[in-house]
Amino acid sequence: AKAPAAAAREMLQLVAAAACSASPYELLPLSTPSGALRANIYLPPADASDAAALARTFYRSSRFDWGSMVGDFTLGGHALCEADSWRAPHDPAWTEAAIGLAGEFGCGDDGATCPAGWRGAGSESARISNGVLGYEEAAPGGAFLKVGVGALRKGSCAACNSAAPDDLYRFNEPYAFAAPPSWRVNASAGGSVVALEHDASLPGGRWGYSLRRTLELVDLPPSARAGLVGGLVLESWELRNRGRDEWQIPFYSHNFWHADGAPTDERWSATLDGLDTAYYTDGAASWAEPLATYARAGGGDGSLAWARVVEGGTKIKANFAQPSHAQGAAQPSGAFSLRCGALSVRSEQRLLPPSPLYAYNLYAEAATLSPEPVALVRLGAGQSAQWSRTLTIAIGAADPSVAKARATELLPPLALSGAAVGGAAG
Repeated sequence: AKAPAAAAREMLQLVAAAACSASPYELLPLSTPSGALRANIYLPPADASDAAALARTFYRSSRFDWGSMVGDFTLGGHALCEADSWRAPHDPAWTEAAIGLAGEFGCGDDGATCPAGWRGAGSESARISNGVLGYEEAAPGGAFLKVGVGALRKGSCAACNSAAPDDLYRFNEPYAFAAPPSWRVNASAGGSVVALEHDASLPGGRWGYSLRRTLELVDLPPSARAGLVGGLVLESWELRNRGRDEWQIPFYSHNFWHADGAPTDERWSATLDGLDTAYYTDGAASWAEPLATYARAGGGDGSLAWARVVEGGTKIKANFAQPSHAQGAAQPSGAFSLRCGALSVRSEQRLLPPSPLYAYNLYAEAATLSPEPVALVRLGAGQSAQWSRTLTIAIGAADPSVAKARATELLPPLALSGAAVGGAAG
């Protein structure tokens, strides 16, 4: 008889091979037990030095976590977060060529460090890494780490100036790898649970990490089914500092939500729990269009109602203000609801210990409406942190409040190990 681990690997290979017959990329189909909600997770390679395996990898660039490529949701004839709806035609080597639940360790700006965010300039330990470890110490051409990606080579991006001693880290530029990343993937026999593990370190032992991510699709509990058809996506993460130095790193899910091949338009609305959506600044980049041109902010109820279609080529970014403690406002947990016609998405997360978010942004284009609650994970040497969220994807409720009332009950159980977590990824 085969060992359980060997049997699991063989099953995963067979399922992935069958799925890949209709896709050039290696993927694993997932489903709730009832089959109501289905999704694909595009798999990272076990060994990126294998050229054939790397060629079948959906995302092989240097921005997003390679283990977070989850999309192609289908539910009741509807399709969400389709692989061909974002940055088409797809180029696996481009930094933005992600999908659905893609997550990034970092704050989404250039530079090896991030601003203080909602914690303020006087907050504890002002230095916050932009998802990179060992960047400042690396010589031009030397290795640094990008969490969730692996070891990259400093100055190797096309826009980099490797001769400059203060060479700027550019989060959205493709970097060459200093060493091929490796991943371990395990899936359940029923096709509803998958776990992905990855680690990377630099010589000398100062910088290193390990990352574990699990994803499970489950049916709605009976108490939440009245008037609803759908399912739940349970996500959990564990990040460990395997180096000697303490670090703080933001993390967020980009949430590339898109439905049925149609542009972001008046069908869409959002509720960002705990925010006053009237208080924000538009993105400072020259490409950022004002949010008020496209959406109406409800204010203290956290609502946003889309008022017009987002045209192709338009990009919108809003950075929301932290609710004032002086006013006694409840601090946002990162929970949000989206609605598009009959479709609803509810995102709930567990924060242990309870702590303010690092930031809360919203990004939109014709092909995405993306709430981005940003976590801050702080880890000393040898420490690990865990965080999780539940996504309820459903059809039929007048609003996502039914799913909202039940989602928190289904969050994956967590146990923290000597860590401080500043929020959960949206």
